[in-house]
Amino acid sequence: MKPTLETIEATILHSGLRNYKFKNSHVHPQPSVEANKGAIFAWRSKPKMTLGQGVVITSLEALVQSPDEYTHWTPNVYCYGTYTDRVHHITQGHTESNLKQINAFIVDIDIAPGTEPLSSNDLLLDSLTLGLMPTMILKTTRGYQMFFILSEPAYVTSHSNFRVVAVAKKISQSLRQYFAQNFPVDTTCNHFGISRIPRTDNVEFFDSNYQYPFSKWLAWSLKQTDEPCHFKTSTVHSTPSRRQVDEPWFSLLLNQSDILGAKGRYGRNNAIFTLALACYASQLSHASCFDILNRFNLRLHLPISINELKKTIRSAYSGTYQAASRAFVIPLLQQWVSSTLTAKELFGNPNWWLLN
Repeated sequence: MKPTLETIEATILHSGLRNYKFKNSHVHPQPSVEANKGAIFAWRSKPKMTLGQGVVITSLEALVQSPDEYTHWTPNVYCYGTYTDRVHHITQGHTESNLKQINAFIVDIDIAPGTEPLSSNDLLLDSLTLGLMPTMILKTTRGYQMFFILSEPAYVTSHSNFRVVAVAKKISQSLRQYFAQNFPVDTTCNHFGISRIPRTDNVEFFDSNYQYPFSKWLAWSLKQTDEPCHFKTSTVHSTPSRRQVDEPWFSLLLNQSDILGAKGRYGRNNAIFTLALACYASQLSHASCFDILNRFNLRLHLPISINELKKTIRSAYSGTYQAASRAFVIPLLQQWVSSTLTAKELFGNPNWWLLN
């Protein structure tokens, strides 16, 4: 028997919302005594989502009372949601710093027009090899979205310095890279942001038996890397004794001239930003970094503008980030240098830390 949308959404959200509306409930006429929980966000169309015109939802009742009303949502729960305007059109609060619980890892398969079609069965067969099955597969306008639902949510707390977000990103990145070996995965979208919402017209597959604990996902992710990672926070950098600009990957990437801008994969702008972060982490001056990347940019077949180059370097040197991320370096080099490159070849034998 095919599950209802309410069952599917309740399975994904893991009691992250109230069951009933706080006011004007149609199914629970007495004032709600449920404690405040979290909030999610939903949008009625992609254009409205682009404009930020959405809805804050704090109860399962409010979500399911209008089936197929929404096209996009946030399957992970936030601490709160609000609006920036008086008429409650523009939503605010769906940011990583406001995450309350992580419920799902999502892999977005974005099939370009004219390419060989795929089916949800192809994704399921590949998942059998992975050994961890998706809980749900949605059909989208361009392909599919696979939802890997945790058996219990991963809660984001200040007590742990929000480390769970960093570790979850690592798992999510490993999952995307696994499927990117055989399918056109969008590897650049936000790990815990907006996705398609289950509707009566897009659920291709759903099986609530396929839910796995966070610990199992972490164990799987650690096996995907060639060297141990020590999870501490969310930006990755190498030990101070070895500069990132001296690592093999830096010169390999710096000598490529055919890197293009690429939607849904790591491209030219990602490459320049990653190289700039390596310069920053290696304590090169802003001027030295500009000289290096200006020469690199001029060698590209399709360089970016000088203003964009300067803006990218300023961002890398802003202090917001500490160093180039391993999660970006590996797919960049595998995309533009050689798909067979391993972490050991790219980094030698450094120690890597995950920082927040």
